[in-house]
Amino acid sequence: MRRTLALVSLILLTAANSYGQRRAEIAPHIRPEVPELRQLLDDAVLVSPTLRELVDHLERSDVIVYISVRPLPYALEGRLGLIGVAGGTRFLKIELACPRSKIFLTGTLAHELRHAVEIADAPTVRDAMTLERFYLTIGVRDGDQGRIMFETAAARTTGDRVRREIRAAERRGHN
Repeated sequence: MRRTLALVSLILLTAANSYGQRRAEIAPHIRPEVPELRQLLDDAVLVSPTLRELVDHLERSDVIVYISVRPLPYALEGRLGLIGVAGGTRFLKIELACPRSKIFLTGTLAHELRHAVEIADAPTVRDAMTLERFYLTIGVRDGDQGRIMFETAAARTTGDRVRREIRAAERRGHN
């Protein structure tokens, strides 16, 4: 009996350490600015297959994505920009509007991560000019002369799908 308890304790301890380590290592290519954003992403990945797929895709790419939350102009919910390229790695920045509900923020994050995947799959996107050319071919231009913005149907669909997945998980009792 004592040996069985020791074995069970060892298995549980190993599993707990493995789980904690796995959570700490989730998505090193995706770098939220604050722990609350990391928690939002980690929680959503557990219940949204779509978001998990985006994260996995980015983890296999040459893209690093930084994420922050801040007030945004022009009634924007989120935006993604190319910071630069160094050593074969492309750096992107996602800014999410605040304050927003958890579900809305997660959907917007998924929308912007879909744009990050689009860029990750386009190795020729290396600067502002190639980014604009790329989105002229896959998206539609949105915005006025003072701000150049693009949108894709895939990103809109992705954001909506993740919001539905999060709502369904909440109905099933997952938080």
